[in-house]
Amino acid sequence: MCNAKFGSLLDLTFLKQLNISGIIDSIDCSKNNSLTSLLINSSSPIITITFNSHLNYINITNKKGKLIFKNFDVIKTIKYLSIDGDFDKLDLSNIISIKDLSLYSSSKKTTILFPHYDQTQLQHYFTSVGIQPKPKSIILCCNSLILKGNFLISKLFLVFNHITIPTIECPLLNRIILHYQNVECIGFDLLTQKLKILSPLNKCCSCVSILSNITQLNQKKITLLYKTKVFLLCSPKMNKNPPRSKSRTTNQKRLFGSKSPNKGIYLLSDDTSSSSSDLDDDIKQYIYHSDV
Repeated sequence: MCNAKFGSLLDLTFLKQLNISGIIDSIDCSKNNSLTSLLINSSSPIITITFNSHLNYINITNKKGKLIFKNFDVIKTIKYLSIDGDFDKLDLSNIISIKDLSLYSSSKKTTILFPHYDQTQLQHYFTSVGIQPKPKSIILCCNSLILKGNFLISKLFLVFNHITIPTIECPLLNRIILHYQNVECIGFDLLTQKLKILSPLNKCCSCVSILSNITQLNQKKITLLYKTKVFLLCSPKMNKNPPRSKSRTTNQKRLFGSKSPNKGIYLLSDDTSSSSSDLDDDIKQYIYHSDV
């Protein structure tokens, strides 16, 4: 542990891990390729951090001042990234793999340059649902995700390896598309806002509140993509006309906000007794691929 009252720390040549707290003006890690872990807890009015390409664990907190990042675009893969403070811009464009991401920004506006994945990666995850996602708005294969702040982004694709409940408090974000891997999704109950998943091992069904940590749901359109199934979880139009009773049948609850079966929503109530094989055939009649 290093406590620095003032000044800069520039000579980090032989360090592999750095934990530092105090009032720090600047830290330059660019000259040390051995440094892979960086933990900073600063109380400085402003701190400038210069990164190297080998850092894969980064935890930075500066709640009392400004954060300025330099050379962040040299990082390609990162296991854990947590930033909490006032920062105006973060460049993640060259990152090809990120496992755990937590961003809290107290700035009035924050620009994030999201990873620019190559087309091969995108085709692997999205060909099955027949869409062409925009690279600038995608985060692939996160284990956990927290986004809090006025980030300048309106649409975001999120791909998770397993059932993950993201925490999102972004007033400017109005479109979220979720895509889960290694999970069998069989429906979404609009009344309880729970995703119904089927275990591939024992075929037991369980429910997960995947929207519980997302704020301002009445202002966001959120879609779940699973193989060739499309579930509209919520939208401003749906919130204007919510379902009236939980006792309605599955057929009655199936369509909201659309009169056409080609642009429908498949909703599965908790008390449905249909088998999974029946549901698979039924779901296929209510798939839409336009405007996801």
